[in-house]
Amino acid sequence: MDFHARSMAGSKLKLLLCVPTLNVGGSERILTHIATHISPAKFDVLVCCISEAGVLAAELETNEITLRVMSKRGRFDIQTFARLNRLLLEVEPDIVHAFLFTAGFWMLPVAYVRRVPVRIYGIRSVSDRSPRSVHLLERHFILPFANHVVFVSESARDNFNQVYKFPRVNTTVVRNGIPLTIFRNNGGSPGESPIILGMIGRLDKAKGHEVAFKAFQKIQILHPNTQLWIIGDGPRREELIGLAKHLGIEERTKFLGERLDIPGLLARIHCVISSSHWEGIPVSLLEAMASGKAIVATRVGGVPEILDDDCALLIPPDDPEALIEGILRYIQHPALIDIYGKRAQQKVEAQFSIEKMIQDYEGLYQQLVYDCRR
Repeated sequence: MDFHARSMAGSKLKLLLCVPTLNVGGSERILTHIATHISPAKFDVLVCCISEAGVLAAELETNEITLRVMSKRGRFDIQTFARLNRLLLEVEPDIVHAFLFTAGFWMLPVAYVRRVPVRIYGIRSVSDRSPRSVHLLERHFILPFANHVVFVSESARDNFNQVYKFPRVNTTVVRNGIPLTIFRNNGGSPGESPIILGMIGRLDKAKGHEVAFKAFQKIQILHPNTQLWIIGDGPRREELIGLAKHLGIEERTKFLGERLDIPGLLARIHCVISSSHWEGIPVSLLEAMASGKAIVATRVGGVPEILDDDCALLIPPDDPEALIEGILRYIQHPALIDIYGKRAQQKVEAQFSIEKMIQDYEGLYQQLVYDCRR
């Protein structure tokens, strides 16, 4: 049964979610949430990874979600286009939703050639720090083949509109949401000592770890009973380990790697810090909010859309002194940790639940299919 016949018959829609890998990251977790929580009565879901699977694949397997891996080798494996072409011929999806640049680059041109009715490009953030080649490829090799673009924040959409000429009517903001219960009931609270500061996220340039390291260099002198936990992995791991040694903070800085037990780790952390240069709607901060954590974060991208001065300490980017001041405020006034943490928890529960996000995505997918039928 082809797309129009399925639509007229009211059959379930075939949704193909595409991502570079299923290694732990914000976009990867959101895709996994969509795949495992979207209504099975309305959608048949298949997940496609461009390069490799990753640790989050186990969650798909547990929920009996089909996963296909294209096994792209090297930077430009042209056979990837052929593999994707065969996949789309086999599946005949109604909707392709490509998350992040790599998935958009490989999947959307093939989806266009195969006449997939709804072709969505999912963007986390738009930064003027991205390489010029990324903007050129998005402009000429991704956006011409997408008929809708989804952003996680209004900030990302506004930045996108400044860089690209793409009809605003064909864009939508769907803010990230998370499963709140596992963070609300995480089974513990931090002890009085040591004071644990936590950074959660991919080890890449966007996260600005070097700013946090410079701040912690002073914090550990003023308060020797502090530790800095770095949770996540990525291309800067070895560089950051070297920087920690250079700054003399390696003994109190723990690189914990890629972890799936985030709720348990958050239960032991006093304060979550984010020194990002740019962001979308960071899942790690939503999880910190749901855990009732005190937060110091840079006022960049979509961060002010989830946090305000009533529930977190927001600081300028690239400012170690401001980060030091924020951390010291919590250390010197420990009652603020509980006050800000409770306010953050109340906000995330009211506005950023996984149920709200899934409802928004289901509505968007159904509306776009309806528009194709008209």
